[in-house]
Amino acid sequence: MISRRKFLGHSLKSMLLIGAGNTLQAFAATDFRLPRKEDVVLRFALVSDGHYGQANTPFEQHHAQMAGLLNELHKERKLDFSVVNGDLFHDNPDFFPAVKTAWDKLLMPYYVTHGNHDKVPETNWQQSFGYGWHHDFTVGDTAFLILNTADVGGSMFVPI
Repeated sequence: MISRRKFLGHSLKSMLLIGAGNTLQAFAATDFRLPRKEDVVLRFALVSDGHYGQANTPFEQHHAQMAGLLNELHKERKLDFSVVNGDLFHDNPDFFPAVKTAWDKLLMPYYVTHGNHDKVPETNWQQSFGYGWHHDFTVGDTAFLILNTADVGGSMFVPI
């Protein structure tokens, strides 16, 4: 099992590789080629753990920078969507509307997962995003399933 921190580190490296695009080919083996843009079926980005409102962090700046980066990738690479993977804000539900506004700046569709620091009832989540903690969506003929692993107080559980 891989830790969440290690997963996020690998995800960031992957995002940088995707963003680097054809530049990577200059350093790769001669038989390595990234897919041509017209051959890519689906393109999305995953970000996580923004912790909007966490004390002693420039959380507003970080969110603005990430939304800007994702919008640049969308313009260059035509992202189909993004997923914001939990811990959108840090414990205090007063930050929920502001973090929603920050992510609404994305120029592509986005989907969110509920994290253990996102301490709002599922009804608030439903009102803000139009879906509950567990939901699914499709892009073309590809289906995605989003599951939650924390209750409203932040305790971790395994959904059934």
